[in-house]
Amino acid sequence: MKKYLPHIFIVALILGWTGVFGVHEAHAQALAILKFADSPIESIAQFMGNMVLQAMSFFIYISGLLLDYSLNWTLNIASLVEKIPAIETGWKVFRDLCTMFFIFILLYTAITTILGVGGGKENAKKVLMTVVIAGLLINFSLFFTKLVIDASNVVSLGFYKALVPNPDGDLSTSKVFGLKRTGLSAIFMDSLYIQTTYDPSGLKPGLKNDKLAGSASSAEAPPFVRLLINTIMGSIVMLIASIVFLAAAFFFMVRIVMLLLLMVTSPIAFAGEALGGKAASQAKKWWETLINQCLFMPVYLAVTYVGIKIVASPGFQAAVNPGNGSISALTGGGSIAVIFNYCVIIIFLMASLIIAKEFGVMGADTFKGWADTVLKAVPSWTGRKTLGYAGNKAEKYLENTTAGNSRIGRSLREISTGALAGSKFGGSISYKDQAKEDKEIDAKRRQIGDVETIRRGSGAVADRAQVARDKKKTNPAYVYTAAEKADVDAANTAETTLNKMSGSEIAEQTPAMLTQNAAKLNDTHMKAIIKSDKITDADKEKILAARFKELDDARRADPPDPAKIKEAVKKLSKTDIENLGYDRLRDPSVIAALSSSQMKSASESENYSKTQQNEFKALKIKPLLDELTAQEASGVPFGPNPSVKNILTRIGLGSEEIANIGTDNLVRLAKFGSLPTSALPKISESVSTTTDRRRIKEGIAEGCNDILLHDYLINDTPLTTTRVSGLSSEERSIYKFFSENPIGLIFDK
Repeated sequence: MKKYLPHIFIVALILGWTGVFGVHEAHAQALAILKFADSPIESIAQFMGNMVLQAMSFFIYISGLLLDYSLNWTLNIASLVEKIPAIETGWKVFRDLCTMFFIFILLYTAITTILGVGGGKENAKKVLMTVVIAGLLINFSLFFTKLVIDASNVVSLGFYKALVPNPDGDLSTSKVFGLKRTGLSAIFMDSLYIQTTYDPSGLKPGLKNDKLAGSASSAEAPPFVRLLINTIMGSIVMLIASIVFLAAAFFFMVRIVMLLLLMVTSPIAFAGEALGGKAASQAKKWWETLINQCLFMPVYLAVTYVGIKIVASPGFQAAVNPGNGSISALTGGGSIAVIFNYCVIIIFLMASLIIAKEFGVMGADTFKGWADTVLKAVPSWTGRKTLGYAGNKAEKYLENTTAGNSRIGRSLREISTGALAGSKFGGSISYKDQAKEDKEIDAKRRQIGDVETIRRGSGAVADRAQVARDKKKTNPAYVYTAAEKADVDAANTAETTLNKMSGSEIAEQTPAMLTQNAAKLNDTHMKAIIKSDKITDADKEKILAARFKELDDARRADPPDPAKIKEAVKKLSKTDIENLGYDRLRDPSVIAALSSSQMKSASESENYSKTQQNEFKALKIKPLLDELTAQEASGVPFGPNPSVKNILTRIGLGSEEIANIGTDNLVRLAKFGSLPTSALPKISESVSTTTDRRRIKEGIAEGCNDILLHDYLINDTPLTTTRVSGLSSEERSIYKFFSENPIGLIFDK
């Protein structure tokens, strides 16, 4: 409740000021007060102060209406009983029930006496006497109950008339922005001068008032300070008074209902002793409730009477407030006197709640708790927003300075700015903690908004947007329709918002949302999802299945579509390859579509065992080895072989992968003139023995069409410049490598 008080407070101010509640003169009076200001800042401060106090005054007015209305009915409950015949009807029902029980008791006593059990004649006489007396009393139970209630109301009415001498008259000093009231609430407003905090005309003649707090007409205290104290103290008193009025109104309404019920059930109280058992305990509770309800009213009004008379007496005002000023005349030492006066008022107002609690009035604990909360929350909120805010700002500035991080600076910060930023000012939270909490709340709200944006641009909207994009891609001159543009914009915004979300934010989302947008998630998102303990393994599998749906659909087609498989694989990132799973990677069509970097990710990922990594490598080069075997079996002569080159191009082996297929396979590939020249540097690094290098070089020579290049590779016979220029581009690359890299593949002569 505490953390919502400031928000409720601000909303109440706005609604009260704008006249939603009917306070139509607030705006005009606030503007009139501005003429006393000497500076724009002071004008704004006075204007805001009036808004606060005007809203609070309206709450007092409404709570006062309820208080007067409920008080009038509880003091005149006799007329209410006359207008409700059902009360007497209900009383008769309870009376007849008690009479029926008496008949059974007499019958039971007669039988036990005849049988000689149950205590004999003496017990029978005692029971008979008790039943007869109780039977007579229950017929007068309603009369006796009304008598007790009337006695309570007579005493209460005496105090009420002492408080409100002319309840039907008009108390002009109780006027609040044109809203006049008579009764107890008006006496509160008139005697305690609560309305003078914002309306100087509310003072009785002869009392001094210095316009509105913040007026520059007095030089004894800074205007802003006087305005601040006026607004805070006035708001506290008004809010407490409103709660007390509402509490009293509630107690009086409860009293009405309780007294009516007590009248109806009064036969139980007089029959309980005769009936015994639970009836006797209920009768005891009935009497306790009646006494408490009847005593509460006169005691409450007596304490209220004493409190008002003391606070409003000239002697009290002269003692605690010699200047006879309202809170709006806060100047110099008079400020302490007025604040003291307000504290006394609050204590007297709270006294009624304490009395209600002592008499066990229903709901008293709740209202007293609310009042205690306000007494703590308002000063705490004010302290946090002023001193706490300033301390936190200063602390943040000093913590980034050399002086602030020195040994002395740290010590001073701890007892000054740090203490202010961390102080709770009597509440439950400091400004520093509140700022952190607000930041977390803002982040959560932003995250909720982002999720809603993503939701609006996902699903069917995203599908329609993709169809529209495809049209545009096919025909750049195509113009989106209004509906298509809306879908595309929503989908683009959703994708942008999704990409901005951090991994931790993504991990907080629902599996359904993640599954729907799986294809749009980035590597950071996927890593966070896989590592998250909040997402079950089953949900992770669903998310991965949705992310790789395009690839799986192409694989499961009958027959599989290599072009679509290659297109889907091309989109996979390193993280996707690691999350692809063994079953997908061992598919030859998928392996064949992997690029060199993707293959490296699969063969080095910790998500796959060493055996699985070797299997991936074998599957990758299997089509090439099968083709080499087929060519050898067919008896095709060695030399450049288009079939082998096509396979090599299709499976997309990189230089490093080619260098690691083994010496025998390198020789076979070289003999068919298909060993890429770009792979020779890697081969020279991976093949370490002279014998293996010789074999590979001889294979390259055997796969050459040019006899002179063959002789150069076998015998190191140099070629003339003219001869080199006559070689094919691939043969020139081979010659250049061996001629310019003496440490490359050479014979050990």
